[in-house]
Amino acid sequence: MQAVKIQVSINFAVSDKFSNAIKQSVKSVSGNKYEFTTPFFLPTLYRKSFEDLTNAERDDIQILEGLQRTLASWLDNQFPTVLKSGSSTKIARHVVTYVTFCGPHVALDSALFLSIAKPMAIGLLLDFMADDKELFYGLDTTLLRHGVETLHNSINELRTLDVALIEEAIQLKLFKNKEIQSNKYAAMLLGSAFEVGLDTETIFGSRENALDQRWFFEKLFKDVHVALLLADGQMDDYSLSTQRHFRAIDGSILLMVEIIAITKTATLTPKLTGDPVFARFRGVMDDISAAFNDILGLQKDIKNGESNGIVMFKVKRGTPLKRALDEEVAILGDNIQDYEKLKDMLLCNFPEEENLPLYFEIADSVLFGLVQVFIESPIYGMKGQIRIDTGN
Repeated sequence: MQAVKIQVSINFAVSDKFSNAIKQSVKSVSGNKYEFTTPFFLPTLYRKSFEDLTNAERDDIQILEGLQRTLASWLDNQFPTVLKSGSSTKIARHVVTYVTFCGPHVALDSALFLSIAKPMAIGLLLDFMADDKELFYGLDTTLLRHGVETLHNSINELRTLDVALIEEAIQLKLFKNKEIQSNKYAAMLLGSAFEVGLDTETIFGSRENALDQRWFFEKLFKDVHVALLLADGQMDDYSLSTQRHFRAIDGSILLMVEIIAITKTATLTPKLTGDPVFARFRGVMDDISAAFNDILGLQKDIKNGESNGIVMFKVKRGTPLKRALDEEVAILGDNIQDYEKLKDMLLCNFPEEENLPLYFEIADSVLFGLVQVFIESPIYGMKGQIRIDTGN
């Protein structure tokens, strides 16, 4: 793959929500700006940025705008009593941007696009519930946590069935469950999860593919649980290594890679997926994703008074902001190098794995697309501050 450089400039406007100590740490950064460059790669398949589209390709923007409207309408229908006016549009715009750039293997005008976007939208909505409560009416995080746990436990009871999420079982076990119906968050999540379950036929080829569906929903619930743990500060007294572990698994990158791999018949054998080197490869993908979220999303976090990332975790414990950033940028660079080395090792160790090159192609596209999301999504406000230098 072609080597590129990612050049980043982060501007700091500190929120009044922070303590005086954190404000002082932010203001101590020279010029209220932090700049760095990190090596990266250009994948085999990626989408052009919006501004690089030719006139002939401008139809794609109209398709995307239509997808955003469809997804926003779906969110409003699924979560009618919690979303403030305009919130669904904000979430939908970000999700469509995410799937567009992280999923260049997915055609914009395909049914698959929305089938992937809907579960991603649920995950992002729940992330916003943890981080950006102003988007919602009367948000009760205690009731939300209880609702998520109740629904998760109830769905787990279906594991004894031969098929996941059968309509009859749903009716008997879930929709008539009084504990779920008495919790507005659980009830709304159940309805949206059920519809996403119907849509997964597009992804998995058959609703009888129980193993894939169970994994699909299990990952969604695990991500929500971790996001709530971090948002509530329950992990603040733990070590940096424990914080780093939970930040790494609180993301949707692996979910995106695995979904696209399934749709492109790039699934891997149990022999490979059980290999410790492959486990570390997946872990490094999570680490890179978490670092991008912490570092490239830091401008937004500091402006909004959010402090869930590793950089701000260090700052809260007394590390100067610049030093915290220097350390995390260095770790990001090491992980990017390890990502490439681990791919080479796995290709060498498993030459019989016919789908592995395509799986890696998908992973490359998703990670590169994540950088593009930070450029293109208005949520981060980083347009013009992240540049991908191809050397041309």
